[in-house]
Amino acid sequence: RAEKSHAMLGTLHDGLVELFRDDPTLVVRIVRRAYGAKLTTMPKRLVDRHASLNLDAKLLRRIDPRTIDLVLIVKHKAHPDGGAVIIIEVELGDRPIKRRRIAGYVGTLADREGLPIHIGAVALQDRVARKLATWSLGTALKIETFVIDRRSVRPLIDLETARKYPQEAVLSAAIHGYHGNLEPVRTALAVVAELPNEQRQRYTATMMAALSKENYAICKKELPMHRQIELSRLERTRGMFLSGLEEGRKEGMTRLISTVLEVRGIPVSKRHATRIRRGTPEQLERWAERAPVVATAAELFTED
Repeated sequence: RAEKSHAMLGTLHDGLVELFRDDPTLVVRIVRRAYGAKLTTMPKRLVDRHASLNLDAKLLRRIDPRTIDLVLIVKHKAHPDGGAVIIIEVELGDRPIKRRRIAGYVGTLADREGLPIHIGAVALQDRVARKLATWSLGTALKIETFVIDRRSVRPLIDLETARKYPQEAVLSAAIHGYHGNLEPVRTALAVVAELPNEQRQRYTATMMAALSKENYAICKKELPMHRQIELSRLERTRGMFLSGLEEGRKEGMTRLISTVLEVRGIPVSKRHATRIRRGTPEQLERWAERAPVVATAAELFTED
């Protein structure tokens, strides 16, 4: 079951990264609309430089080349400051260790490029988004971090806009679909049907991987029969195992809550441990937020 969970999460993580690789202007539009910040004056000149930078890092043995998800760079003499670097980081869970390692990667980028650096941090969970909003890299460099979540990404339900920006439609579907809003998912599913086979399958897998078991079944049933068959094939070939995702998400949150309480020396009775294990994903997220501050295990459940 754990293997299924990792496969499903991998589909979601990698698929979200690919959206920004397929359309580098996506992060620029989102940040400008949500935060009023202009990351670059030349978004169409952004180039994916992740592979070459990974090679440099590996040769220098300074950091693990898998530390970062995507690096987009624009360089031009007419660009303010000579260009810009935009890091895309997809955080499906709270990973403070990885965030600390990114500081080393930023140092490599600063040494090599000498350009302003911005970070677009994608989060599905509200708890993770709040932590990313206060993310400090611990560096003397001025690094701006922009959280890409359900507050900064609009629910995209207009078909014409979605056709113009299919990557944004899929991103919106994944983020809002994760929280139970299926309208952006329906819009994106309609739009990706018009894309070439490989892209349609990737994008379908990405947004569907973000859904709960129940919502996955609803959206799949609404598809034409030929696309239901295609989705069933994707489930087998791309490791899209929904039960694994649901159980993997719950298992991770359960383990997080138990670990926090144990480290803080708070005893957990068998009754409370059972209640934690049986919690819904939404309850587990609330309990994980309370775990660092409660005085007893019973206080986790006071508002439920």
